[in-house]
Amino acid sequence: MWLWREFFSFIIMHFSSQKEIIIPPNSLRSFQLRGVYFKTQKKQFGRILFLPGFTEPCEKYFYLSKKLMDLGYSSLIIDWPGQGKSGHLGKYPTIIHCDSFDLHINCLIEIIQNSKFKDKEFSIIGHSMGGHLALIFSKKLNYKIKCLILIAPMFVPKSASPFLVIFLSFILIKFGFSKKNIPFIKRKTLDDRRIFHIDNPLTRSKKGYDIQFKIFEKNRDLERYEPSIGWIYSAFLSCLKRTLNPVWLKEIKLPILFLLAGDERIVDQKKTLLMLKNFKNKKVKIFKNARHDLKNETSFVKSKLFNNIIQFLKKN
Repeated sequence: MWLWREFFSFIIMHFSSQKEIIIPPNSLRSFQLRGVYFKTQKKQFGRILFLPGFTEPCEKYFYLSKKLMDLGYSSLIIDWPGQGKSGHLGKYPTIIHCDSFDLHINCLIEIIQNSKFKDKEFSIIGHSMGGHLALIFSKKLNYKIKCLILIAPMFVPKSASPFLVIFLSFILIKFGFSKKNIPFIKRKTLDDRRIFHIDNPLTRSKKGYDIQFKIFEKNRDLERYEPSIGWIYSAFLSCLKRTLNPVWLKEIKLPILFLLAGDERIVDQKKTLLMLKNFKNKKVKIFKNARHDLKNETSFVKSKLFNNIIQFLKKN
């Protein structure tokens, strides 16, 4: 019986279309790094690198990866530092922390170098923070990137003033709050957060809203939903230097599909639309009344979103 179990485990491991990549801690980082690879069993038309948004583990992209796999696309997903199974860097269990987005890019390079995407041509799909990081990574000229598909990308989070946020977070970091969450704000539990409110900023779909919380409930180690002060400082500083910088943006020549939410409440839509003027090789699709998490919106929006992605991939 034991031999049969070992045999079937061997078969599943070597022939499964889904494989986990775990890279142990090293001298450059104190945490393990995780990615998930989906290999299409059909004639391969291309490769997709998925870059998740803030708080999102790899598991949230399994549905899209499997849909693309059925159409002949292999894909690779990363758990960003401090998210999913790529360590925990915050002071408390639910906090996501980083000192610089450079860490994210270095970890992404490490995942690619340890995967079947190394030296291959691929396209990138990035959501929110992942869209911001996709733009940064697109300047790495030693990679064969075909095109970018950015879903509600973070040019800058919605706020009163990026300069004010950077200044205040810098002060709080000096007072030892770098790995902690925003002070003087009442914390919500997972149970509180998972209650669907029709006016929430993420999606109008209750089913889509529940997806991430079901993932968290299955594996509480993946549960993250708050930024540290260090993350806030890093994010706004990166936006100011890069995605709010017209000169920096004009250097990106790749074909880009921008998929935007018509009722955007997480990132600053006005600044996004203003910055889009700096791209020459672009296509823009705005989904009327849809919210930030487009891939988990209503069935109609998800269908249109997927069709736009496939059409763009086929043309590029």
